[in-house]
Amino acid sequence: MSWADVRWRRWQAALRLGLTAALVHRAVLMTWATVVWLTVQPYVPFPPDINRADGNLPALETALLANTLGVWRRWDANHYLTLATSGYSSENPGPTVFGILTPFSFHAVDRLLPGPVDVAAALVQTLAFAAALTLLYRFVENQYGEPKLARMTVTVTALIPISYFFAAPMSESLYLACVLLFFYSAYRSRWGWAALGGVLATLARPQGAALAGIGAVIFLQREWQRRETLAANVWRTAAAGWPLLAIPLGYFFFLAYRHVLGLPPLNEVYRTESFVFFTDPISGLYWTLRHLIEHPRLLLTEADFQAIPLCFGLAALMLRDRRHRRLPMILYVWGYLLLFFTKVNWVKDSDEITSSQSIARYALALFPLAIVFADRVMLRLRPRIRSFALIGLFVLLLITSARHVLYLAGP
Repeated sequence: MSWADVRWRRWQAALRLGLTAALVHRAVLMTWATVVWLTVQPYVPFPPDINRADGNLPALETALLANTLGVWRRWDANHYLTLATSGYSSENPGPTVFGILTPFSFHAVDRLLPGPVDVAAALVQTLAFAAALTLLYRFVENQYGEPKLARMTVTVTALIPISYFFAAPMSESLYLACVLLFFYSAYRSRWGWAALGGVLATLARPQGAALAGIGAVIFLQREWQRRETLAANVWRTAAAGWPLLAIPLGYFFFLAYRHVLGLPPLNEVYRTESFVFFTDPISGLYWTLRHLIEHPRLLLTEADFQAIPLCFGLAALMLRDRRHRRLPMILYVWGYLLLFFTKVNWVKDSDEITSSQSIARYALALFPLAIVFADRVMLRLRPRIRSFALIGLFVLLLITSARHVLYLAGP
């Protein structure tokens, strides 16, 4: 059997697992969310027109659509769906801080499919999650040489208690797929594909622009190991690594697009619509921890605060474990963890600073932490205990997704 046949079979195995996991994830969560909504909704006073968004998002016309797809119209999902149906508008500036890849993808597929935009969003998110899981499997298999670890990492990623965001019409699935395309390609020195993944990630979320720096580290580690002269290394770097320069251009394209539409600056929108300001990560972390100390119950009820010790604990384990001590991945995890704390909220109509927001959601993209958790925790458990641990993760996923459906947990 040729090497090409072996690679193709490995891709087939990865695709089967990724697509199956994404489809099961979608089917289980949609069924569960519908059951939760139909069971609890009659007994709890919810806001009126719960399946409508503020703006131009049309209502779902049938009870079937409202109870299956409408359960995902929560929080930021409404903004993405509104952008997909009505575009970026200065009359509704709040959603215009979101990157263009997700709403444009929803809009493009919506033009091809019958029904509301929610159908297109569900299809895009499911396929994007399947692509992300497929690339995750191949990345782990290539870098660690262990299909067992690859399968467990995919399983853990699908069962993370807030993985329901991968099914919601938001940017999580697309962003993770783009990030993994970047890493898989960069580690195989496919710099054109790496640049494409980085550009698309930046168009999904502006924070993707930082991947250019990670790509430069991967490139220098690989190319400068040839021990040639300085001039030869510099020339090779310029000749082969130039596609990485395109990654931050995605952010400038987004700014130019907003400028052409006459939208207010991003900082102004964050300040006036989202009640957010930007600071250095140390100050952001300080305010977040201070808020947690003042409200300790949040550690029991809010995923954003639960994610802090978990993420930093796994990130610290990366530094201690030689198996996972890989400079590009360490920089990616630690750099982005600190980046998440640079955006801080305050209470509307006051000067009271609260904390950074959406830490748990953003951390879903930190796939090296899933690898560490799968390797250092799950695979070290006895098979029977591991089965109970996976069941426990699944139960937590059902609980947290139910809270989201019932408006008990925000983005």
